[in-house]
Amino acid sequence: MKRISCLAIPVVMLSFAALASSQRLATFRVTDAHSVPRRADLGLLKYVDWKVTFTITNTTKNGLKVFGSDSGNGSIDPIRYMLDHNQRTNRWEYPNPKNKPTPWRKVSGTQKHVVVLKTGESLTVTREFSREQECGRRVMVTAQIASVKSRKSHELRSDEYQIPCLNQ
Repeated sequence: MKRISCLAIPVVMLSFAALASSQRLATFRVTDAHSVPRRADLGLLKYVDWKVTFTITNTTKNGLKVFGSDSGNGSIDPIRYMLDHNQRTNRWEYPNPKNKPTPWRKVSGTQKHVVVLKTGESLTVTREFSREQECGRRVMVTAQIASVKSRKSHELRSDEYQIPCLNQ
């Protein structure tokens, strides 16, 4: 008689449970999008002309830890990944060969600076895009969060956002 392993099922269920848990701790919304003067972004090797603001808001009755890299101005940049939507597979893809987040325990300490948001407090972050080169691109960003009462962190995903085209 052949045995079938069911180990994959609990792992999938846990990842959905973790995602649902993080969504109950906070919201991660697109709160503004507008054009900006066109300029070269040499780090990204493109011209940018569109700015999108993402806001994480603590929706719990307790403090919320938001992790990120130090921005150098007393704040953090909480965006961990920018996911792209693959139309062919209808799935969100991580920007790495394994198409999944790096396990939190393996993430560098430079990405683990913490800001604690009190109930109702928010943290905003912006990203710039090119309406010419990224026209129609569907993106979603992620952040790492945890309740102040928990040692376990969770990935939080933002709303989906589609970059408008230059002529829109």
